[in-house]
Amino acid sequence: MTELFRRFNSLFPNPGNLVQIGMRRTNALLWLIIAIATLCLALMYKAGSDLASSPLFAEATAIRKIGAKIINYAHEHSTSETESLTGKSIDDLVAMNVLSPVEAAYLRHNGIKFLGYDRDQVAANAPILDANFDRGSFHKRIVCYSDGTVKTCQPKDTQ
Repeated sequence: MTELFRRFNSLFPNPGNLVQIGMRRTNALLWLIIAIATLCLALMYKAGSDLASSPLFAEATAIRKIGAKIINYAHEHSTSETESLTGKSIDDLVAMNVLSPVEAAYLRHNGIKFLGYDRDQVAANAPILDANFDRGSFHKRIVCYSDGTVKTCQPKDTQ
């Protein structure tokens, strides 16, 4: 009979054990919240790294670096040397040591056009590099302006 009574009492915890059960639940809840927060942070980090490793972002970054190199060349050299940048080709920029042969090959391979650089017209509406980015049905235009900004927009109409 005492064995049956002991089993019956074990179903109902005594008040001293209720505090321990409450603490266990609080600790479990706290660990659950920490796990969910960690998961959310990991997902946000993953989403950010996808953007940084996307082909569009990579090409825009490369165009910005090449554009910055052209702009820096114009600011570091005399006016007579930089005036000649307005009508030059990519090969001329390599011959003038503005661009490396690797950068010129990148521009040619990706169909990026050098539109010229005028030292007197530095603004966000004076493009120096222009590229069409096409990946399947995804089309964007990447433009580097003479003030160093790079913008993506819809491609020009071909009509």
